[in-house]
Amino acid sequence: MTTGGARMLTVGRVAAWVAAATIPLTLAACTMDGVTPSPSSAPASSPPTATSEPAATETPGPGLEAIITIASVDVDGLNATVSGYVSGIIEDGGACTFELTGPTGTVVRAETTGIADRSTTSCGAASIPIDRLSSGTWSVELGYRSDAADVISEPTTLEVP
Repeated sequence: MTTGGARMLTVGRVAAWVAAATIPLTLAACTMDGVTPSPSSAPASSPPTATSEPAATETPGPGLEAIITIASVDVDGLNATVSGYVSGIIEDGGACTFELTGPTGTVVRAETTGIADRSTTSCGAASIPIDRLSSGTWSVELGYRSDAADVISEPTTLEVP
């Protein structure tokens, strides 16, 4: 019996060794978009440096679009939160305006400043005290304006209890 148990233990060790040796080799062959990464002598990250130049602005592309990601009443019922971003441009400093139009035509606006992120311009989130909004269905639009862009989102709805 010991021989069978020892044999099973040996087979288990061999299987574990084969797996341990094969997985790194398989992963090493992986590439992204057909490009094999090459080693670099540069440090993985370098400390930020202060510059006096303004942030770079990417020229708006044909896909310039303002998109609302959240339009809802917070769980505690005290505020409505709206948020969104602009695709097709990456820049800091543009004006984001969330415009909420109520069931009776009342307009409430909240403004934020656009912030460049990796692939879009984020408008972040804005909170509107619920006491500024009457009950009913509100229409929400996000407008974005800068020297390089001027766009308004498709409207979405916000239900206020």
